[in-house]
Amino acid sequence: MSLAVRCALAAILVLGLQAASWADDRADIETSGRAFAKALFNGDIPTAKKYAITNEQSDRMLDFLSRFMKAHQGFEKAAVAKYGDEGKQILPSHMGPEQYAKMEQKMKDANVEVNGNTAVVTAQDSKQPVIFRKQGGAWKVDLTDRAANMPTGRDAAMMDAFIAAIDKTAGEIKDGKYPMANDARRGLMMNLRSAMAAQRGGAGRPPQQ
Repeated sequence: MSLAVRCALAAILVLGLQAASWADDRADIETSGRAFAKALFNGDIPTAKKYAITNEQSDRMLDFLSRFMKAHQGFEKAAVAKYGDEGKQILPSHMGPEQYAKMEQKMKDANVEVNGNTAVVTAQDSKQPVIFRKQGGAWKVDLTDRAANMPTGRDAAMMDAFIAAIDKTAGEIKDGKYPMANDARRGLMMNLRSAMAAQRGGAGRPPQQ
């Protein structure tokens, strides 16, 4: 997986883990943050946008996240149907129900600073605050700065290839190509490497480590 793809996914996960915040205008910010985070974890991007301030770049980030979540959910469904609970370990998620519950517990003691129509929310174990702004009388997560480094061009194509490789492997699992979970795991890695190599312009050349 390219560095740009890894960075984009890391930024998305950090955003998701920090979005449900406890504040002091607190009831409103908590309600908005929880609603945003729940929608994000469920891949319900239209609902997430209702609780966020976005721009063109962050809309692209949320679009990618929506497609990634759908691909992941489809993969897990196919893998669990074929391999049982072992299928959940082939492509682990940091954005499932269990992680959401842990995130809620983790964020209870987040530090919140409210200054007029802006709130800065920082988890105790994080150095990256989440900004909330009051817009139209409602507190919303401000995503406009988070997406400033959203990959474009070739790096965005890499991210699309990453999702396509997940979808391809899910289809192969359904078709019975991989008898065991470990076979599917190897197949997924091969598809990911092939997709990344093709995007680099040399499908026959092994991807750089």
